Amino acid sequence: MVQFFRRERLKRACNRLLNSHQYTLALEKAREGHKLFPKDAHFQIYAVWALIENKQLTEALEKVETALTEFSHHQVLLNLKGEILFKLGDLDQALACLQQVYQEAPDNLHTAYIMGQVFVAKGDLDQSSKYFESILQYDPKILQVRLLSMAERYIYEMNQKR
Repeated sequence: MVQFFRRERLKRACNRLLNSHQYTLALEKAREGHKLFPKDAHFQIYAVWALIENKQLTEALEKVETALTEFSHHQVLLNLKGEILFKLGDLDQALACLQQVYQEAPDNLHTAYIMGQVFVAKGDLDQSSKYFESILQYDPKILQVRLLSMAERYIYEMNQKR
């Protein structure tokens, strides 16, 4: 019972640190949690999330791939892998990961959003609109899916110039 409370306290600490943008500290806590509770995927997720936010994408990809060897169909880990691959510019592999998640959970807005971004990056605005459409149900302020697609394309192109 004590271990349960310790694990939950570590999870809350990781969440709090991630939400307050203290990614280095969150990574340390996640590593501590993973060491103590290696069968709990949450600590690996927190570590990958912190690495992504710290723009350590290569290390994040290695970490998520290691985690997926143990939790092969974990939707959050697959989503994170897709996001990392997208940020690394490997659009086809990103889509492969994200489509796995999307097939099992088509109502996952985060997956739909990243898939929309991937199609924007590929220059397929019609396909990206399909994925952004579900987001409209949750944000009625967005008037047209096409505008979101165009905005994402602009952001993508600006990021490529950096």
